[in-house]
Amino acid sequence: MKKFSLFLALLILVGLTACKKKDEEPEVTPPSETKDEGLTISLPDYPDVELSSEWEQNDITVENTVYEKTFSEGEIERLTASGSFPKTGTAAIDVFYESALEDFKRLSETLAEEAGSIGTLGHLQAEFADEINAGGIFSVSRTISQNIGGGSGGMTAICETFSVETGALLTLDDFFTVERDVYTERILEYVDALIDDSPDGFWPDAKQIARDLFPYDTFCVTNSGISIFFSKYNIAPGTAGVVRMNIPWGGIAEWFELPG
Repeated sequence: MKKFSLFLALLILVGLTACKKKDEEPEVTPPSETKDEGLTISLPDYPDVELSSEWEQNDITVENTVYEKTFSEGEIERLTASGSFPKTGTAAIDVFYESALEDFKRLSETLAEEAGSIGTLGHLQAEFADEINAGGIFSVSRTISQNIGGGSGGMTAICETFSVETGALLTLDDFFTVERDVYTERILEYVDALIDDSPDGFWPDAKQIARDLFPYDTFCVTNSGISIFFSKYNIAPGTAGVVRMNIPWGGIAEWFELPG
């Protein structure tokens, strides 16, 4: 099963409150909105497709494993940590999230020490949503946010899509019958249109950043298509938080295939 060091990635988050943060953030409109009501940008005219409606539901039930802890120095609170992680009853998937929970605990201890060293109160939170549980795949989107010492803090997008049969982590390449550059170009066509639809909600070079940081691993499969995620500050100012872009089935169904 494909593994990667989530803990190391999260530790990087401690020292970096921004992946691409400007000295001063302009007032922005969230990517889903536009300031100029007279401006209309047409999104690609994809056909209506309901691909996932034909998929059989998986025989797994998703429950929550919850972790909550307050770190204190005497009577002074230094960090509040709360995390929610999926539990499915499928061994390989549950082992993965048990490891993710242990990483989260270690991160909370590290942040508590940092908060204590600067005499402030910190917060750490992990949340998840099971996006789809059908067709032999289980897809999850997660966010981990932290704030120490004030400011807007950091927020990271994490996603996993598993084969329920093998427990293996899947990438976008596992779902497409064409070469990577072909399906990537189709997805970026829609991303570019979303950016054009609300240019004030993104960095000026957001289109190029989307290409440089294309999230082949940070995606989830949903009932309506595929969603790709960019962590806070990646392609938009901090007020946008994690940026989620939903690519409808109509744009990708001709090349999409369930693994196995």
